[in-house]
Amino acid sequence: MKYLLLLLIFTISCKNLIDKEQEEEKYSVLDYSHENNWLHIPENAQENEVDVFYLYPTTWINNSENMISDINNESMRKGASNILSFQKELFFEVGSIYAPFYRQSDFNYLLNEKNNISDDEKNKYFYGIQKEDVFNAFEYYLKNYNKQRPFILFGDSQGAMLIKEILKEYINTNSNIQRRMVAAYIIGYSVTEDDLNTYTNLRFARSEYDTGVIISYNTESANYSGYNPTLLSNSISINPITWVIDEFTASSNLSLGAKMIIDGEAKKINTLASAKVNKERGVVKCNSIDENDFYSPNSIYPKGVYTPYNVALYFYDLKENIRKRVSAFWK
Repeated sequence: MKYLLLLLIFTISCKNLIDKEQEEEKYSVLDYSHENNWLHIPENAQENEVDVFYLYPTTWINNSENMISDINNESMRKGASNILSFQKELFFEVGSIYAPFYRQSDFNYLLNEKNNISDDEKNKYFYGIQKEDVFNAFEYYLKNYNKQRPFILFGDSQGAMLIKEILKEYINTNSNIQRRMVAAYIIGYSVTEDDLNTYTNLRFARSEYDTGVIISYNTESANYSGYNPTLLSNSISINPITWVIDEFTASSNLSLGAKMIIDGEAKKINTLASAKVNKERGVVKCNSIDENDFYSPNSIYPKGVYTPYNVALYFYDLKENIRKRVSAFWK
């Protein structure tokens, strides 16, 4: 039986990239004072200990000539809502979620190895108007919602790419904001040694209790060694069961559990996923699941790459880790 996560796997589209400048003329700067531009704003933030600034993963299915979605695209909004409904349990005990809508790139086309897109072309679309959206939303959040409260940054997949940009351009350069950051979770995209050497005020986590740090990992099957769309050179991953970066194998018995969609219902599954850091490749290896159960032939992710399941496989480990880091922050 295949485990199905509430993530949309996108069909491969074959089209030419259109000129970025022409495309961006179609979109105006978003005003985040309008609640319609937010996926979620808490009704009473003071009920929780910290804020969570949350960016959802890719949910946009491209069926047009455009390389970037419209902010009111129905499929993107519905997909974002579904993902948040699945993932918000991570923060129930500690965090008030602020989640902006942001315009997304055609992740499937740009990262498909068969399309052979250059890094320059990828960067035009990944770090253009959607980065502007996220920065505008984060600035609005800081000025109007945060009220000097501690906060968590959390991004998955395409959302993780943009959380990384916030770290580089806001957290690295602003000690006042940095002091209030409990942790930054970059799940399903790479943080590299080069990033840490360049942005010297950023630190990678080394234990389950350190704060003001980056937590990041990409998950693969034990023997996979091919192309991974979200893996960069010299990347670093932390073990999402033990929360250290050594190469100790954490069996699935040590995990607090996965969260999967089975027969249309979200269910907790104990002892599903093991985890072992592979430092040479910069990923987490999981040898306790059948890669056929986590593969779709229509996906850009090859068999053995578990990017769409990074959160789900270690869901309750993540939930407990978030709670522990918030507790450690206050101490």
